[in-house]
Amino acid sequence: MVLTAITVSIAFIPLGRLNFPVALSIAILKATLVVLFFMHVKYSSRLVQLMVMAAFLWLALLIAGAAVMIWVANSAKKNEDLHRVENVGIYWHFVDIVWIFLFPLLYLVDRAGHFA
Repeated sequence: MVLTAITVSIAFIPLGRLNFPVALSIAILKATLVVLFFMHVKYSSRLVQLMVMAAFLWLALLIAGAAVMIWVANSAKKNEDLHRVENVGIYWHFVDIVWIFLFPLLYLVDRAGHFA
């Protein structure tokens, strides 16, 4: 409830350029508390903690890739730096490989009893 009150209070304060970073920081703090305590990740096995960290890593790669794709698409519309389109495609395939191989690998490692 305290963080919700802070969020509402901050919404009424004109912070200018700091508005977005402050709101994002509060949202990240809330999400961290939800994951750690309400989803019981803090008290879970090491494998669950590792899977949650891997999921957030994948999410960060996804967001970074989407931002880069938007930037490259705007450049490509102007017929500038068309080689970047290929580079973004290679990056996106890297994200796919991480997603396809990392998560099943962690699952299989758990079945072998290494993270119990």
